[in-house]
Amino acid sequence: MNQSRFRKILVPLDGSKNAFRALSCACDLAGFSNATIELLYVLLLSKEVASTHINNISVPDSVINDLQENGQNILRMGLQQIPSSINVTYSLEVGSPSEKIIEISQNNKTDLIVMGSRGLGVLKGILVGSVSSYVVHHSQCPVMVVK
Repeated sequence: MNQSRFRKILVPLDGSKNAFRALSCACDLAGFSNATIELLYVLLLSKEVASTHINNISVPDSVINDLQENGQNILRMGLQQIPSSINVTYSLEVGSPSEKIIEISQNNKTDLIVMGSRGLGVLKGILVGSVSSYVVHHSQCPVMVVK
């Protein structure tokens, strides 16, 4: 593969400003290299369920449907940002965002991951970690983190 040419660019979206900035950068790169952009939204259902699951009360399907609809809305906003000249695919996955991004990247043979930074402070980043840090350290392809 020509080092300056990307064919598949994975862009994980979480609804943050930095994620949409990353998508803008990915669009520029895709325009130069005729790459396909792969949008990904990962629904961290276990975290969402934990916040609504009290005393073994099950989470209503309507809550899960609302969470999925939120993810679909974020993907729609991303799709609206992509010029029509760029090929795009998209998916909504359920699981750990860090692990899903790596899994999707490997399965789809992504050439580049372009993602937003959450802008965690140094101490918080050390204590909590971040999705972008995990992806940078575990990805088999280059990763661009956009602030």
